[in-house]
Amino acid sequence: MKSILKILQHLFVYPLSFLFRRKADVWAFGAPEGRFEGNAKFLYLWTGRMVPSVTAVWISPNAHLVASLRSKGLKAANRRSWEGFKSVLRAKYLFVNSNGDDVNFPLSGGAQIFNLWHGVGIKNILRKANVGLNSKIFHSRWFLPLYIRSLQRFKRPAYVLSTSETMSRHFAECFGVPPQRCVPLGYPRQDPAFDREFRQYCLELEGRGPFEAYRESYTRLYVYAPTLRQKANDLLSEAFPDLQALSRELAEKDALLLIKLHPRDATSVEELCRPFPNINAWPTGCEFYTHVRDIDCLITDYSSLLYDWIESKEDGVLLYPYDYARFVAEERDLAFPYDENVIGPRAEDFTSLCHLIRTDAAFAPLPSELLRELRLRFWGDGAAGRGSQNIVDFMHHRSAAAH
Repeated sequence: MKSILKILQHLFVYPLSFLFRRKADVWAFGAPEGRFEGNAKFLYLWTGRMVPSVTAVWISPNAHLVASLRSKGLKAANRRSWEGFKSVLRAKYLFVNSNGDDVNFPLSGGAQIFNLWHGVGIKNILRKANVGLNSKIFHSRWFLPLYIRSLQRFKRPAYVLSTSETMSRHFAECFGVPPQRCVPLGYPRQDPAFDREFRQYCLELEGRGPFEAYRESYTRLYVYAPTLRQKANDLLSEAFPDLQALSRELAEKDALLLIKLHPRDATSVEELCRPFPNINAWPTGCEFYTHVRDIDCLITDYSSLLYDWIESKEDGVLLYPYDYARFVAEERDLAFPYDENVIGPRAEDFTSLCHLIRTDAAFAPLPSELLRELRLRFWGDGAAGRGSQNIVDFMHHRSAAAH
């Protein structure tokens, strides 16, 4: 039934949405599945605070989130409400983390979609994917109902946010747009790591959560943040086959491990970790990017979080690609060779990971020359902490040029 409704919306509502006049000073923002996260979140917060000439509206089907944002003096509208419809139909620019569905794709005709995406890195995505769901969607035989139903995926954005020349070329292939439409302006979600005032503003809105208590109770704070596996039935049991042994290693270092899974991973971290007080789920409602400064070590694999981390940090990373062969064969293929595009001590299995924790391997400075090369490759030169400002300047320049 949902598929039929989506087809009807794309066939009839979407064409009608081109008839509405849109205003360049109304910007609508959204994220997948009604969440409040990523580049769209931080650009929205920065714009709402720093650019009074723009009406920045967050669009979400989550009524609780909309009410919470409004209670803090921010503009937000329920996607299913008349106010939400009106906001999207008036906005000339739609800022999304995934595709037009983050806001309300059937109402996006005539607007310019700026895809901020949700990570730089080495995985092939969308049109460039040769493995996994995106490969099936973009490389399957032509089937008109699939195309109409998934029009929000096939619609090419007006702009794609990039971070470097390398990423612009990569994203151009992934999104099927010319490289000049992949603009290397930096990521808004990185701004709190460099801008203390903005970070403090984000923390005031969010609250510090339990992080002050963590720092008082433990000497070191580790975060395990793996990339999404769509085929893994029990990711944590594979990654950590002996939680008791891991807990002992952490206890020796007076350390706490927080496990931050992808939002679409349904694994119950709380249930698995309940017997171990020094292994917890990432706290609900806390944003990773406002708490980077509170974290001592990131444990990750193929995730874009590695590159986010090394833009602002010079140590504190452990690589844990325990399922590399299976991942690239069944989950996601890579655009760049893994060994040449990662940095940090590496564990191929659980025993090796425990050894790296035991020996404090993460806290040696990362090789400076390789760190410089990777920063230049994935982040370019000069945009650190200015992603939001750069995007606003770019949009204002485009609007002025149009007039």
